[in-house]
Amino acid sequence: MDKLFNKKYFLIGLFSLLYLPSDAQTPYYDLKSDKWGVKNNGRIAVKPQYDFIGVFRDGKAQITLNKKQGYIDETGREIIHPKYWAIYEFNQGLAIFINHINGTQIYQWGVVKDNGEEIVPAKYHRIGNYENGFAVVSLISKLGVINTSGVEIVKAKYDKIIWSNNKAINSFIVELNGKQGIVSETGEETVPLKYDNIAPYKDGAAQVTAQKKIGLIDHFGKEIAVAKYECIGSFQENLAVVKLNSKSGCIDKRGKEIIPLQYDAVSGFFDGYAIVIINNKRGVINLKNEIIIPIKYDSMSYFIKGISYVESAGKEFFINIKEEHVAGEPYLKNFRF
Repeated sequence: MDKLFNKKYFLIGLFSLLYLPSDAQTPYYDLKSDKWGVKNNGRIAVKPQYDFIGVFRDGKAQITLNKKQGYIDETGREIIHPKYWAIYEFNQGLAIFINHINGTQIYQWGVVKDNGEEIVPAKYHRIGNYENGFAVVSLISKLGVINTSGVEIVKAKYDKIIWSNNKAINSFIVELNGKQGIVSETGEETVPLKYDNIAPYKDGAAQVTAQKKIGLIDHFGKEIAVAKYECIGSFQENLAVVKLNSKSGCIDKRGKEIIPLQYDAVSGFFDGYAIVIINNKRGVINLKNEIIIPIKYDSMSYFIKGISYVESAGKEFFINIKEEHVAGEPYLKNFRF
């Protein structure tokens, strides 16, 4: 009787009663045989024979037998014989598996299809999850990339690999011996390993750093802004704030300086306007670098619903983009630039 109240059996019973549906393929535990089987609408579909059966997902359930894992389908057919030390859930018809060499600390990773075909033999030291049809692999402390066919499209020779987030071309930011570049899905180095850092793509461009200076490259790896700036902000209304020699301006996505680097700071454009600072005084310019509001205010908030909080000569008030005095809300003080 004590066995019935064993923690293991209590958890199994609770799991079966509360979590699993009763009107579908349902794994169940048989107390008499100490094995798991499958029921379909309450009827036995797979006789108890496994040490454990997981929940069915997408028509497949993980099975464990003699400390080895595999998969069955909804009919109970073994689509993956329980022979792996561990196997992950299927993603796009593929599952990553691990083999362990007994008596060692060696774990070998591979990939198997849902028909049992191993498209990647157990040879890697680690395989990451597939993302956009690619997975990063590790071999002897070096990284590469495989595709869904199991082909190593990027040779395992890099120290670091991350997804580039390039929406136009599948590519990866790679690092070797402290230098970074970009490799395409064909394995071609489209950007040479010459930068100290490459950030993932954002707004159609990627920031690159060389000798502590920042530039931009486009989708194809072409340098559109030479790495000379101290800082490059995010693109807003197709312009990014840049800083060089303590002066700020704006460049477009071609790298052209649209707003000259003549200000101490530029806020970034919103609705065609940006706040600028010279000698700690604030004003507003438009996309043509025309001064819309004179650079004379001691403090100025971002324009929200067309209204800005400003301070001048010790006075506080609110203005619109025409510099007319208007009523405003006190919370605008919290959005000062």
